[in-house]
Amino acid sequence: MPVLAVLALAGAIDSQHAGMLVALGLVAPVVLLQDTIRYVASATGRPTAALVADACWLAAAVGVLALGVAGTQSPDVLVALWGAGGAIALVVGWWGVGRPVLRIDGLRRVVAEDRRRTRLGAEGAISASTSLLTVNGIAIFAGASVVGEVRAATTLFGLMSVMLVFLSFGLGPEMAKMRVASRVTVAAAAAATTAAVVIVWGLLVLSDPFGVSSSLLGASWDGARPLIPYLIAEGVGLCLWVSFGTMLRVSGRTSITLRISATYAVCSVVSILGVAAALGSSIAIVRTMSILGVAVGCATVVAARRAHLPPQ
Repeated sequence: MPVLAVLALAGAIDSQHAGMLVALGLVAPVVLLQDTIRYVASATGRPTAALVADACWLAAAVGVLALGVAGTQSPDVLVALWGAGGAIALVVGWWGVGRPVLRIDGLRRVVAEDRRRTRLGAEGAISASTSLLTVNGIAIFAGASVVGEVRAATTLFGLMSVMLVFLSFGLGPEMAKMRVASRVTVAAAAAATTAAVVIVWGLLVLSDPFGVSSSLLGASWDGARPLIPYLIAEGVGLCLWVSFGTMLRVSGRTSITLRISATYAVCSVVSILGVAAALGSSIAIVRTMSILGVAVGCATVVAARRAHLPPQ
């Protein structure tokens, strides 16, 4: 689906950017598969394989970034090189996980041992697919300029995304050592702390006291700035989702987090693309994203409070 969306967009715009979008459409399956393998590695108790694969891709991405800054390669070549780095990471991850696990009989054995692994893998696939579908869909229905404004604004929150990833992977092992009551307290504290960081960071980005935001985005800053308050609200909701979602996963309630993830994904794709098609406005799209982010965060908190904590 992401491939078809990108190729359709490539046929609808000028030839200057069509090559880049075709390259993106071709590497999208590799990127999605690599991301899925990474989750499979973590879910089957092979986190080292995921780390090594991601390190390989990071090294390739740094090289691509250097070429982009130097201006020695065209955008379509840079995208292709980025995809090649993903392909290398995919091969490394595949071998690290072990081919027997990735065969049908191996997957059946892994699923039979613990269905939570399947749910975690499904969550990873849903998350990766949703992001690609929404970005490509916005480009098709609202235009490349709207995508540029949305992506420019979200780029300024890149550090917050990294923080949430570290929270997701770092909080789980610590929670696993705790009693149930302590997990709830830690999840609430983590959510409050990270939400405060998101708010402070967002206000700094919005006020731009040192001119960093405007310098980084250049001409895109004027279109991105009105979107920042809504991204702050979305970030707060995602802090709740990550903190209490991690608690649910550690407590064995992966069926709950999978249902929430699937519902969030469907609502995101339908509502964001609907708004993009109907209004074609970046601020309307980001406003929808903020509502969805707060909703998924609140839903996760409610589910965590109601959940029976013994594993299913």
